[in-house]
This record gives sequence, structure tokens and C-alpha cells, in this order.
Amino acid sequence: MLNQQEDGENGFELVDKPKEGNINEGPTPLPAWINPPTSLPLNLMAGPPPLVLPAGQLFPTTSTPTVGNSQFFTGQSGLQSQTSLNLPILLPISPITEVGETHHNVPAATSDLEICVLESPLAAHEKNIADPLNEQPSKGSGLFGWMKEAMPGKAILAKVAEKARSSVDTMITTLDPQMKEFIYSGGDIDIAVASTKELKVSSVREAFQTVFGKATVKGYESQSVGTAAQPVGFASALQAARERIANLRSSGSVPPQQPVVSVEGFVVELFSDNWFEMNCLLLEDPVRNISVQVFSQPLMVPANAVARMRNCTTDSYPLRQSGFAVTVGQAVAEEFNVPATEWQIALTGISRRDILLLAAKTLANSYKS
Repeated sequence: MLNQQEDGENGFELVDKPKEGNINEGPTPLPAWINPPTSLPLNLMAGPPPLVLPAGQLFPTTSTPTVGNSQFFTGQSGLQSQTSLNLPILLPISPITEVGETHHNVPAATSDLEICVLESPLAAHEKNIADPLNEQPSKGSGLFGWMKEAMPGKAILAKVAEKARSSVDTMITTLDPQMKEFIYSGGDIDIAVASTKELKVSSVREAFQTVFGKATVKGYESQSVGTAAQPVGFASALQAARERIANLRSSGSVPPQQPVVSVEGFVVELFSDNWFEMNCLLLEDPVRNISVQVFSQPLMVPANAVARMRNCTTDSYPLRQSGFAVTVGQAVAEEFNVPATEWQIALTGISRRDILLLAAKTLANSYKS
């Protein structure tokens, strides 16, 4: 309907015209074939009850939740509503007295308040998603796991342990050299030395322990009675070494099957008027039927010392055929005023122990092979 304004100006206003007849206020009634709506269950309207955590648990978990009210869902309508919301369904269960195949993860002897969890489709889907906070490290993870997988037989770990042990042994033997004999003694190698001189025994011990890893080496008193005090030539030196071994075995100090090493020093004229000192090392093993002999490097003997040895060996000396009556060390000590047992290092710069050690290592490697 259009109305004209009173001030004479032209204008229009839209006015709704009420409909004729009875007017019904309120919502339009539903058709007869549609059921009237039902009210929601009271337990859903009130919301879920508070969680009651077991003793010692700080945070709730999705696998074993516990509620204070076991009557969280009642009736079929509540079950349908819960399923549509993709929430876990909590139902009270009876106490568990035995662990069966279907409940192998449930501990025995649980209380009446234990709650069984029926997972919804959404919960089952979320279960397959790995939790980075609760994920357990797999077997062989980490640096050491990679090392074990990359190195079959754990060879690298064995090398690290052997290196650490070797470093500790080196430190101990450096601080106390006498500990070397105890650390490296033992094993399957047992060697007897036909001499009690520490110079000879320690050289043979270090050589065999270096070659075999561990070895027991002991010295026993033994002398050669059929050769001169200072053997001359290779044959006399070898004969003197054999006599030392034979005298040691006959004394009963060592078992008959005991491997024995004999060390014998001698002088030899390799060239005209050129004399040298050398050492003969002989090893005899009756069980394996092994006899090994090696000779050390030669060291030149001064001519004055050779002349003194000849002058001290008279015609009446009974063992003159095998050598001299005085040793080369005694002759050099009298001529040059140096220690009789250390004249090698005083005149040549090389100790006799170093010479014997090299020869003993050669002997040990020959015996090992």
C-alpha cells in the first residue's frame, strides 16, 4: 500500500497488509509420517565424568583409561551416540583371575574397578600412528647398533677393547718394568733358558712374548763343561749350547719334554786378523722334534783384546782346542777399562741385550712357523 507524506513532497512508503483470517503463532507442525524428536540422554547432556587415574600414574593414556563412574553409558541410545562421536566405549568388567589368550596384555588379579576399552574405528586408526614420545628404540639403533650391523662379528669392538687393554698394559709396564713379566706370562708356550743371567733370560722372554702374545720363560743354572771359557768358531759355539741343554735336562730341573733355549757367545775370525763376537741361540723341543739355531749379528773385536786372549791361553790349558781361557769381555775390559758385560755398547753403541733380542725374535718366529 502506498501512502503520501503530509508535507506535500512526493514520496512513497511500503506498508504490509495483514492477511485475513485466523493467524497461528508458533512452529509449523510436522507431518504425520515424521516421528517427534526425542531428548538427549542425561549422561551426554551432563558431559563425561572426571577421570580417575591409578596410583602412580600422572597422565591419562589412551590404552588403559579409568573413570570414576562405571555407568558412563547406559542403554542402546548411549551406545549409538558414542559410536557416532568416535569416542571409546567404557563398560565395567568382572575381575580377571586368569590370563587367557585373548587377554594376554591384561595383568592377573585386577580389581572390580578395572574398565574394559572398546576401541572405535577412529581409535583403531590412531593406534597405527607411531607416537614419537612413546616410541621405543628399535634393536640395533644408535651408533653402537650401527657398528654391530656394519661390522660382522663385532670385529671393530674387539679391536677397540684390545687397543684399550694394550694401552693400559703399556702404561703399567712403563711405570714398573718388572710388571711386564707378570702381565705377559702364561699361555701355551713354556720355555726354559739354560742360564740364570738376566741379560739372556729377559731377552728370550721378551722375544717369545712379542711373537706369541703370552709365554712363560724361566732361567735355570747350567754350564758347558766340554768347551773352553770363550768358544772359538761356529762348531765350538754350537757344541757349548748343546752341552748346556744336556746338563740342564740331566739335572732334573725341567721335565723331559720341556722346550729349552741355550745362548752361547763366541768369537770367530771371519777374515785374516779380523775377529768378531757373535752369539749362538739354540732351541730344542723333544715333543715336536724341533731343533732351531740362529746366530746374531757380528761385532768387531779390537785386535788388542784378541792378543790378550791368546796370551792368557797357555799350552797347558786342557780345552785349548775349542777356544780361549778368558772371555772376550774380560780381555776388552782390561784393555779399554770398560765394564766386561757392557763393552759392546761402550765400543759400538749397541748393547748385547739388543743384539740378543733381535736374534731371539728370529728364533721365536722360526719356532712358531
